[in-house]
Amino acid sequence: MENVAGDLKGWKVLDIGCGDGYLVNRLLKEGVDAYGCDITLAGIPNPSPRFRQCPAWRLPYKDGEFELTITTDVLEHIPEEMIPQVAREIQRITSRISVHIIATFPERKYQGHEVHLTVRPMEWWAQRFKGSLIERTEKGWHRWQ
Repeated sequence: MENVAGDLKGWKVLDIGCGDGYLVNRLLKEGVDAYGCDITLAGIPNPSPRFRQCPAWRLPYKDGEFELTITTDVLEHIPEEMIPQVAREIQRITSRISVHIIATFPERKYQGHEVHLTVRPMEWWAQRFKGSLIERTEKGWHRWQ
């Protein structure tokens, strides 16, 4: 993390679907200007103003506000019909690089409900997102350019 964070100093970074805020807090400790957003902030006790509650399809940020945007195991949880709007929003607020780690396999059900709502091959995701994509398969990781 320290090596990556050093390269990001001076960049404004947004973790979309930040969950408990771990990545944001870790980047902040390394001196990165990091922010997070999620559809709920329930996982963050006493969230600071660096965290915003919002859906990924309606991001309350300025055009090109972040040099780097990141999603980690987030996009597959969004209904497929919302993916085009999510892609447009992420591209709108990102000025340099957007990185997405996406699971491309069905997840076990949680309390009887499917949690991976959009299960598609990486070629499908690559058509919708600019930047680097990292696929999490049942067998491991694969990086797409």
